Amino acid sequence: MASITPAGNVGESGEGTSIAVSEVPIVICNRTTVLRNPSPSQLADGFGLNDNIDTSRLHDLIIVGAGPAGLSAAVYAAFEGLDILLIESHTPAAGRMPVRG
Repeated sequence: MASITPAGNVGESGEGTSIAVSEVPIVICNRTTVLRNPSPSQLADGFGLNDNIDTSRLHDLIIVGAGPAGLSAAVYAAFEGLDILLIESHTPAAGRMPVRG
C-alpha cells in the first residue's frame, strides 16, 4: 500500500499516513478537516455551502461565486424573472443572497 509521508511524499514504506484506494479522493477543507471519499453532501458541508439553505425550495438558478461574473449572471437572470440563489463564502451576509426579480 502506498503511503504519504509528513512531507507529502508518496512512498512504499510504512512511514506516514496510509491511504487505501477506497479512501480516494481525499479533500482537506480549510486546513482543518480531512474528508476521505466524501459524498457531494459531505463536500458541501466541508466547504460551508449547506448552512441556512432552505432545501424545500426549488430555485430556477443557483450561482456559486459573487465575483463580477456571478453578480452579472444574477442581475441578468433576476431581470428575466428567475428565482436565483447566489452563494458566496466571503461575504458578511453569511454567504447566502436570495435574489428575486
